[in-house]
Amino acid sequence: MRADWYHAAGLDTDTPQYRSEKHLLAEQIEEPLMPGLSNETWSVRLTDEETGAAFFAALTNRNSLLVRMPYEKNGGEGVRTVTYMRSSGFLPPTLENAMTGEPEKSLIFFWRDPPAEVTEPLSVIPMNALELNGQNKLLLVGRWYETDIQISVGTPVLNDDGTQQSWISEKVVYEGKIKINEPMFFSLTIPEDTARVCLFMKRPWDVSWFTWPITDQAPFYVSGDTFLTGGS
Repeated sequence: MRADWYHAAGLDTDTPQYRSEKHLLAEQIEEPLMPGLSNETWSVRLTDEETGAAFFAALTNRNSLLVRMPYEKNGGEGVRTVTYMRSSGFLPPTLENAMTGEPEKSLIFFWRDPPAEVTEPLSVIPMNALELNGQNKLLLVGRWYETDIQISVGTPVLNDDGTQQSWISEKVVYEGKIKINEPMFFSLTIPEDTARVCLFMKRPWDVSWFTWPITDQAPFYVSGDTFLTGGS
């Protein structure tokens, strides 16, 4: 793994100072960066191979990156600790491009088996396993509103035209919220016929849920990228 590090100081002055450390060797580590800090999500040592200088970083939660930077001053050693919060707009350019031209008031962007140029920059995000040994990877991205989501295992009740009339839920396998521009990954096996899993979506002010059965069966065919709106 490699990493580039960009640092800025004195942004509130007329002459901000910038510096960068590029092509750092990135090594995942298995120990907390400090007592009481969990690094179960992810932590790494970033080393400049030319100077030997090292930075340490850990995701303390999905949106917070803690960085420790050792330094020397006046003959003494110290450690500078900074916490960075992820911007809501941080998404890979390939994903941003795929989401252009979305329908108005889309709740969720929905992409089955996205390519490596999308998944690799987001690989630090945990995978939510909906099914054991799922063969497909599903990417959801929150869009215009913070949205409540549920994913339920069950059986659809269909209308004569093949659209879903209702969903008979057997078990809720995921429940939470998806924020604006927040990516989430789920693994499952998408069937070619009747859906076994259904996505439920609801904005905070909605009374009823919008549903989307996850299947390759028309008219709910999951292909490429899909925007789910309030009317879906």
